[in-house]
Amino acid sequence: MLFRSVTYFKINALIATLAMSFVISGAGSKFTKGNLIVLMDRPAFANIGQKEIFGVVTSIWIMVIFVILLGILLSRTTFGRYVFAVGGNMEAARLAGIRVNAIRIVAFGLSGVAAAIGGIVDASRVMSASAAGNNFAFVRSEEHTSELQSRFGISYAVFCLKKK
Repeated sequence: MLFRSVTYFKINALIATLAMSFVISGAGSKFTKGNLIVLMDRPAFANIGQKEIFGVVTSIWIMVIFVILLGILLSRTTFGRYVFAVGGNMEAARLAGIRVNAIRIVAFGLSGVAAAIGGIVDASRVMSASAAGNNFAFVRSEEHTSELQSRFGISYAVFCLKKK
């Protein structure tokens, strides 16, 4: 639904993303009744974000694997070239015969998958989750830097990989 509104109805992606974050946050708060979800009774879930393999935390391994896969997807496939073409100039890509809306929908979907993976890793790292969120996405301070990096780092990597 969000993908269609951004591509077919030409709604600004930032505005649609912020609007959906408020809707999902409200629905999550209603579902959990505003309570913090603590996952201490599921120690296996902590392995995703806290276990170490070769001295490196698994969350780092997940990020590295995801970024490498996306790098290969974007640099060595036709889809990757189409993503760069659409990101560079949508009108030129459309005139070249690229299905711009389809590429944008898949790119937004990949961004959503990256955000979901980041959320799962973050929840497994702290073993708790809050549906309400902290609404500090626009606050710049040292105490929130690592939290912002863990939530948005993988999503940022989807769109910032440059073809060398």
